[in-house]
Amino acid sequence: GRIKYGLRLVYKIAWVWCILMIIMCYTILPYLIKILASVDSIDSPVVKTAVKYQQFDCLFFFVVTLVTITRNALQAIGDKFSPLISSFLELLVKVVVVILLTPKYGYWGIIVSEPIAWCLMVIPLMVSLKTRKELKGVKPSIEG
Repeated sequence: GRIKYGLRLVYKIAWVWCILMIIMCYTILPYLIKILASVDSIDSPVVKTAVKYQQFDCLFFFVVTLVTITRNALQAIGDKFSPLISSFLELLVKVVVVILLTPKYGYWGIIVSEPIAWCLMVIPLMVSLKTRKELKGVKPSIEG
């Protein structure tokens, strides 16, 4: 029960972070990248490319938080196999998507590779988490 409660709480906290990051990506991100990249203008190709990438990918931060938290939770309850396979498949999906989409869509093929991988990986991870016997039966409680 406490594991389920903790996971729900961590997901909610992470989603608040996601909202804040999305707001940041659509407001101050060009200025942050300008500073980090040491360029003269937010109209620099470096800044524009980085902003395009981040502004698209940040919309999928909700999914990647599910992937990351769920992988860690599965490892914590003793499932070493599902997170490992998930990580390998995520890498494989990214490579395949880049190879297939980049020739036709250019940089957008690279940009979409991570969100596609995240969206595909969250499904088996959530199924694996839902079917774990450690999480069955007991209702969540905040009492020790």
